[in-house]
Amino acid sequence: MAIRSAALYTNFCRVTWVAAVFFLPVSSLPLLASLAHASSVAPVTTFLLSFLALVWLVPYLVKGGRIPSDSVPLVWFVWAALFSLALAWFREIPSFQNASLWGEARSALITLMMGMAVFFTTASWTAQPGNSLKTTLRVVHLSSLPMFAWSAVQAYFVMFHASDYPEIVFQIQGLISSSNASLYIGRVTGLAFEPSWLAHQLNMVYLPIWLASSLTGISVFRRIAKISVENILLVLGCMALLISFSRVGWISFAFALALVVLWVLVRVTAWVQARFLAKIQGPGRMLYRWLIFIGLMAGFLLLGAAASVVLFRIGMYFDPRLGRILEHSPLDAENMYDFANRIFIGERMVYWAAGVGVFNSFPIFGAGLGTAGFYFYEKLPAFAYGLTEVQNLLYRLGAGFNIKSLWVRLLAETGILGFSMFLGWYAGLFRAAGRALKSLDPEVRLIGYAGLLMLVGFLAEGFSVDSFALPYFWFAAGLLAAAAALARQTASRVELS
Repeated sequence: MAIRSAALYTNFCRVTWVAAVFFLPVSSLPLLASLAHASSVAPVTTFLLSFLALVWLVPYLVKGGRIPSDSVPLVWFVWAALFSLALAWFREIPSFQNASLWGEARSALITLMMGMAVFFTTASWTAQPGNSLKTTLRVVHLSSLPMFAWSAVQAYFVMFHASDYPEIVFQIQGLISSSNASLYIGRVTGLAFEPSWLAHQLNMVYLPIWLASSLTGISVFRRIAKISVENILLVLGCMALLISFSRVGWISFAFALALVVLWVLVRVTAWVQARFLAKIQGPGRMLYRWLIFIGLMAGFLLLGAAASVVLFRIGMYFDPRLGRILEHSPLDAENMYDFANRIFIGERMVYWAAGVGVFNSFPIFGAGLGTAGFYFYEKLPAFAYGLTEVQNLLYRLGAGFNIKSLWVRLLAETGILGFSMFLGWYAGLFRAAGRALKSLDPEVRLIGYAGLLMLVGFLAEGFSVDSFALPYFWFAAGLLAAAAALARQTASRVELS
């Protein structure tokens, strides 16, 4: 009986895990919103993995289980964030609308715990020998199919009917997303809450895996005529990213592509040097080596610059906001906020500036998790009060402010202490990717390559999102930590044998 109960428990946890991975593209489900009595909720995956953390991770740790070592530095960041929030209760915090310190702190703590649950559950679950990493990757690939199908429906009406969606499309979208403006003019959202969330999930989970698979030839499915499933999904993913018209999403993917170009440059340089320097000996060999490297570097830079200009020009036809960058010069603007507003990023710029102002007031420990918005009224630059969005938040909607950047938020709310600990864990993930790349397991190496692309892309994504509840980065980081743990386990078995 005990054995049967254990089997049922294991199967239940596995089904929950598969469901959590499959629902990655669904970022806000109205059914959950109604159950939570909220207008919008965190992604479905966040709730499922938080539930799995309670029913599997906690018992696993109580029984002596261990989280992957690359996860440990993040624990110190959590303690730093909690300490910064504790200090906030001893300060006189400015009042703002009907917001309360307890309400904002509770919301921040819940989202932080959700993010931690996603990361630690993913890292610990996929690091178990019996939980196949290949199965998880297959479910990730399959989860993209509904996302692409619904994106194609939206794209059809965007391109051929000037975003004039029929009522049936709104009704279906209402079942998928709890956003009140879930269909956008000229942009697609997929199954996400908004277009930028679609770009975020693509850049953090899907595109890095598919790009890494296409570059390395590692696939979790059987190839047909030398074409892998990941090759096809990569093309579809790039198309979805393009028609999301998320500028930060485009920049994030460009960062990942820059890493790919650097990798190609190193490989090409090594091949050229081996081919043409084989018969050259003596002191001139080093000179030729450097000349080849500099020449290839210059060629790649020129090629990259030309490609960037072409892609920028093409992007202008799809997104008129890009054209504003060429129409307005920073020299013509009154200040940097005026220039930012002319190219449609004025609101984000003033939010970032206010966040930096909060950091300047509390540089060591930060203002406290979730409390930065209370100081915005006195930290916003004067230019902000002329922006419609800011006026609505201040005088009409009564809603709180978001910094709109995780990097700035970490500085403002957790100070140098919390930011440095988070940055230390983030840097440690690069080491984890390096360990994964040395593994003999192809799926582990694939996650290593994908992890590097994700980490580089997150440098830009961190200036677009500021919520801990979005699971995509935490999920990808958890896979990377698990891959490093699996690589260490394999290396230990090889040494013992």
